[in-house]
Amino acid sequence: MEKPSALIEHDRKIAATRALIEKSGGFVRRDAIKHLERLEKEKLIYTSNTDELTRCLNRHAYENDMKKLNLSEEWVYISVDLNGLKRVNDSY
Repeated sequence: MEKPSALIEHDRKIAATRALIEKSGGFVRRDAIKHLERLEKEKLIYTSNTDELTRCLNRHAYENDMKKLNLSEEWVYISVDLNGLKRVNDSY
């Protein structure tokens, strides 16, 4: 299965930033290291919130979003249950 384009782009940026840091012999600007840390954090957040097979948001993302709700405002909750998805998901 192919990586999503968002992950491919993050991997490319991370590799380029690491190469820049290595090429500098350790004498890099602090912002290059901060940039690398930010890219790695974004990738970690993406992968922890996304199902690898379906590329849909997973339960972790759902729970984070639920914590952010302002219960004093109106909102709508819609849930979808796909029959047989577990069987398909488990077979890949």
